[in-house]
Amino acid sequence: MGASSEKPFALTTFGHVTDINHMSGTPYHLWRAARDVGWPMEAIDLPRSGDVPVARFLWQMGRVLRGAAPSGYMWSPSFQESVWRPRSATLARCHILHNFQLFAPSVIARAENGEAAISFYIDLTLRELFGGYRDLKHLKGSTAEAAFTLEARGYRAARRVITMSETSARVLRDAYGVDPEKVSVVHPGANVDETLADAAPPPAYSRGREFTVGFVGMDYRRKGLLPLAEAIMGLRRRKHRIRLLVIGPSPPELRGCDGIEMVGRIDKSSEMSRFIATLARCDLGALASEAEGVAISVLEFLRLGIPVLTTKVGGIAEAVPHGCAVLLEPGASASDLAAELERLLVSDDVIRSLQAEAWSARGRLSWRRAAMEMAQLFNVALPQPAASHHG
Repeated sequence: MGASSEKPFALTTFGHVTDINHMSGTPYHLWRAARDVGWPMEAIDLPRSGDVPVARFLWQMGRVLRGAAPSGYMWSPSFQESVWRPRSATLARCHILHNFQLFAPSVIARAENGEAAISFYIDLTLRELFGGYRDLKHLKGSTAEAAFTLEARGYRAARRVITMSETSARVLRDAYGVDPEKVSVVHPGANVDETLADAAPPPAYSRGREFTVGFVGMDYRRKGLLPLAEAIMGLRRRKHRIRLLVIGPSPPELRGCDGIEMVGRIDKSSEMSRFIATLARCDLGALASEAEGVAISVLEFLRLGIPVLTTKVGGIAEAVPHGCAVLLEPGASASDLAAELERLLVSDDVIRSLQAEAWSARGRLSWRRAAMEMAQLFNVALPQPAASHHG
C-alpha cells in the first residue's frame, strides 16, 4: 500500500527530535539521515508531560477524586489534546511521521476525514511496552484501556504504521487488527556518526591480552548489568583475563568491584569520538535485557564490527545479522552468562568468527539505509545519487 507524498514530511516526538541524546538519539539520527539522503524532513518537538506541570497536577487530582490511580498522564487523551491542539496549522501542511504510539483524538478524527496525514515509526506497541517494562507495569485499568483504544484508533487512521521489528508488526496485525497492507518493518540503524564508525579499526582479539566486554545503557537493572557483572567477576576469580567496561550508569553495587570499569555517561553531542573510541576498546558487547524493542546499544557495537552477547527479547534476534551474536533466552542468569563468556574465552576460533561476521555486516546497520527504505514506502523520490552524509 503506497502512501501519497503530496505533503512535506515532519518527524515528531515528545522531547527534542534534534537532540542527539534524547531517546538514545533515535529521532535525531532518523531525521538527520533522511535529510542526508535528500528527503527534506522537518523536525517538530512536542512538550513532554513534565513540561506542563499545572495541567498534569489538575489531571492527577481529578483522578484521585474519582478514586483512580493518578499515574499515566502522558498516555491520556487529555495530554495528547493539549499537545496537538496548538499544532493545527502543522497538521494541515505536513504528513506527520510520529515516533510515539499516540495521537490526540482530534488529530485522529482529522486523519479519518482525510484532513490530515499521519503515520507512525515505533519500536514497540503499548501492549508490549506496558506488559514488558517493569516501570510501566503499574499502568492498568482505565488508564491503560483508554491508551490502548486511542492507540488502535490512531493505527487504523494512519497511512502507514512502521515498526522496528517483525515481532511488533505481528502484534499490530494480530492484537490490534491493523490492516497488514499498512504495516511495514524498517530496522533501525546504529546511533553513531557514520564517518567515525567507518573509520574505526576492526576488532582483533588475541588470547594474550585481557578480554573486554562492553555494556551501554542507563536502565541498568532492566538491561541486565548486575548479572553480567556478577558473571565477569566470577570468571576473574577463576583466573580468566576478562573485564567489564560500563558506559552510562555507575551503580553503587559495582563501585570498587574488581574488573569493572565504569566510564560514566558520554554526551554524544560533544563526545561522539570518545563514545566510538570507547566502544572500539571492546572485544564483545553485552546486553542481558528482560525487555527491549530493538536494543540500539547492540546495533552500536555491531556497527563497529564488534559482536554481541544478548538475550532474545523483543526484536533483537531479527535485527542482529546472522553469525554476529551469541543469543540467550530471556531471563539469562549470571551462571548462563558466565558459561557463554567462558566458551568464548577458551576458543579463539569462536570469537574470531563472530568478529569477522560482525565486521562484514557492519554497513547494514546504517540510518541512511533505514531512511531510504522508509522513503520508498512513502513513494518519496530521492535524488540520485543520494546526498553525501555526515554524523
